[in-house]
Amino acid sequence: MDTFTQYVDVFYGCNPVDLPKRKGIAQGWRPIKGMAGNTTPAAVLPFGKMSCCAYSGAYPTGYGVCSVNSCHRIKPMFPTLQTKGFTHVHQSGTGFIDLFYNYVLVSHTGGKAETILSEKATCGYYSCRTASATSACTVTQDCAFHRFDTRNNTELTVFFSQYGLDRNQRNQKIFADYDEASLRIEGNTVLCKVSFFGVPVYFAMRAKDKATVKIFSAQGNQAISFSSFQGEFGVTFSFDKPHAETVLALSYVSEKDALAFLERDFPLSVEEVAERGEKIWNEKLSRVEIVADEEEKKLFYSNLYHTLIKPSDVSDGNFYGIEGDCVTDLATLWDMYKTDLPFLFSLYPEIGTKVIQTLLSYRKKYGVIPNSFLIGAKQEVESGQAKFLAALILTDGYLRGIGDKQEIFQTLYDEYFSDHYKFFRDTGEASRTTHTMDLYEASACLAFMADEVGKHDLAASLRHAYKGIEKVFHKRTGLLLFRSAYYEGNFLNYSFRLLSDPELRIRCAGGKEKLTKRLDYFFAFRFPRIAYGKFEGFNNETDMEAPYCYHFVGRQDRLCEVLLASRQMWVNGRGGMPGNNDTGGLSSLFLWNAVGIFPVAGQNKFFIGLPRYEKVVLHLPSADFVIRREGEGFNTKKAVLNGQPLCDFEFSVTDFNKGGELVITVSPEK
Repeated sequence: MDTFTQYVDVFYGCNPVDLPKRKGIAQGWRPIKGMAGNTTPAAVLPFGKMSCCAYSGAYPTGYGVCSVNSCHRIKPMFPTLQTKGFTHVHQSGTGFIDLFYNYVLVSHTGGKAETILSEKATCGYYSCRTASATSACTVTQDCAFHRFDTRNNTELTVFFSQYGLDRNQRNQKIFADYDEASLRIEGNTVLCKVSFFGVPVYFAMRAKDKATVKIFSAQGNQAISFSSFQGEFGVTFSFDKPHAETVLALSYVSEKDALAFLERDFPLSVEEVAERGEKIWNEKLSRVEIVADEEEKKLFYSNLYHTLIKPSDVSDGNFYGIEGDCVTDLATLWDMYKTDLPFLFSLYPEIGTKVIQTLLSYRKKYGVIPNSFLIGAKQEVESGQAKFLAALILTDGYLRGIGDKQEIFQTLYDEYFSDHYKFFRDTGEASRTTHTMDLYEASACLAFMADEVGKHDLAASLRHAYKGIEKVFHKRTGLLLFRSAYYEGNFLNYSFRLLSDPELRIRCAGGKEKLTKRLDYFFAFRFPRIAYGKFEGFNNETDMEAPYCYHFVGRQDRLCEVLLASRQMWVNGRGGMPGNNDTGGLSSLFLWNAVGIFPVAGQNKFFIGLPRYEKVVLHLPSADFVIRREGEGFNTKKAVLNGQPLCDFEFSVTDFNKGGELVITVSPEK
């Protein structure tokens, strides 16, 4: 069996986008987001709670050189890559999400920046060299291990007050002062509690070798307790040799748990932890096997790696009042629900189950399901971006064998018929055109779940009401209404969502021919020099599923042309990702497009695309699903699932779950 970790470039997507000049229809696409993957090479386990990485204070992960950016060319914060030490717990691929973590700076320079001369990272391990030291880190689920080899006797400064990004940047939202804090030393162990944005974080830390430990703060060198921000505070570890190792444990529940994690993992060496981490990563990566050359494997498994970093499993107690299984860093559900979560539900049900349980538990406790779930007391980040995404997510989980159907139905029913959506139920409209679409698609999911639990009258009523979605389309153009607020795009970018009633969508467009013409304009087959309202080129989640709208009009050839052109948008290297990865959104999109099938969010459907590889084996929980490509060329001509032709180039999630073999025949002929 392959050692799959050997193909992973953990630096993939860390730099500003550096892609070849686009050719063909791709020249007409119009990326709008900040041109960087926003990933990090942090040492982390799959779905890990703890991560550790070199810290410069740059946007958005704390690693790298990028200044705050959204939709313009990225300006560097620093002329060269630099580090102030290690920080812990990082976002992955997000843009401006308000919460930037980077807890606890462990520094051998007292927090001063040094240029990184070289660095190395593998799955679960990171190291770098500066003029004064070689530093390395690795992690378990709950602890970070640090190693510093310096020229002289080592003194480590540990800033427990650290949170967020560089304070010299102008935007004040990228860092935070603590709400309260306490710090003391018991024997050779440092114990600290800090609250950021209303969430308490507990730390326990200890040196591997003999060291003198002292507290520093505005209150001197005694045990401290702050009820509000009073400046930097932390400890210094002084070693009498040029080698230092420390272990930091983290809990969101209690000091007792943090100390227990430290006692459990402290006996391990850096080498043992790194070796364990690589084995864990190898098992997760091995659930997809491809037949391809070395460069293709590197591209595929680098994207798979960055798909499996989030969400973070925090099922170690009571996180933000949620007992039992719980994940956080469902940071951008509006990205994740389309491709990332269907991928995790299908191949990693151990984390998928926890995602579903988190949403169900949150609704039960707080009476609403948010658009994101982060390490913060308020879950209102980008609350206006979309509405009721949980309907599609919970339905997807159920379709893939996760969750109790009665509990999922009841949760969706209670949410849909809550006061939050009374205006929509009364009028068939919401404040934004996209929100109206969201809620109609949510009602379709509720109708599906109602049938599953025997509530057929309710299902029929919801399906009848679904026809009201016609009002979001302009009667003449068949596109969404121009006069509305659109998030990260315009009315065209949202006009080609994969609605649950494709016949209704075709009718609203005025027929297949007119819908095809609109798609051809959007993807730059027609009027390529006109820039307005064009496809965002897989740079953003807004329209990343739109190519598959060609499926509605029976133009598999056009779909294949777009998918072939998309291969220009992902290449190996630090700048090889076409935009913000957004918690695995773009990397998982690459995976589905590459294997040749595409999940339709919230629906019992897969669409056939254009397979990139000769053979793919998806190791599902119940059985293997094998995808074989036969023939040469870049046009999908035929698809056969378990001996049965798929004349319409689609098949069900139900059949997918059973495993089997899908043979896709390609040809140079259109």
